[in-house]
Amino acid sequence: MDLSFGIGFALPIALGLAALGSGMGLGRAVEGATSAMGRQPEAAGKIQLAMLLGCAFIEALTIYALVVYIMGAPMAKQEIEAARAVGMANAAAQASYQTSAASAEKLGFDLSAAESEGQPLPGGH
Repeated sequence: MDLSFGIGFALPIALGLAALGSGMGLGRAVEGATSAMGRQPEAAGKIQLAMLLGCAFIEALTIYALVVYIMGAPMAKQEIEAARAVGMANAAAQASYQTSAASAEKLGFDLSAAESEGQPLPGGH
């Protein structure tokens, strides 16, 4: 599992969990408020105001999760691209070393002796 898979998988799951929690919280808040208004109809105005205020706070938390997702997706993409660039640079350096070693062997250099004596290899490797 690499970084791009982890980030690409975690961000949507986190947003989905935030939406699920928000939906469950709103459902419980409305259920409690409607049952309270049914028991005490004379206090319906105060109960309804408290319910709407609570629903607004719950929705605000869900919107915060969406904003974090929107802000996190481009940053995650930049991190993924940077990790891929480093990986590609390492692969290019390895290929360059292998090409240099093959060329040196064709020219008759004994790289195993140079490596065992601690001498630098041709090309600075």
